[in-house]
Amino acid sequence: MLKLYHPKNILDIATGTADLAIEAMRLQPDAITAIDITEEMLKLAELKIQKKNLSQKIFLHKASSEELPFTDSSFDAVMVAFG
Repeated sequence: MLKLYHPKNILDIATGTADLAIEAMRLQPDAITAIDITEEMLKLAELKIQKKNLSQKIFLHKASSEELPFTDSSFDAVMVAFG
């Protein structure tokens, strides 16, 4: 669905191990910010991202979807799979 909009800055909520964020790299965004509230999931996500050499494009943050630490209009697309 996002392919039609050519998003450049994507927010992935409840990223878990970053599978959706990694898949979204097919859209060729400038950056994907991926958040999750579980430190253990973020650690696994970081390993996957490093293995695929995507550390310069996918940025992980520990954060809650109920209290996003970003200003309005920071992203042009938001996605969530299992949140």
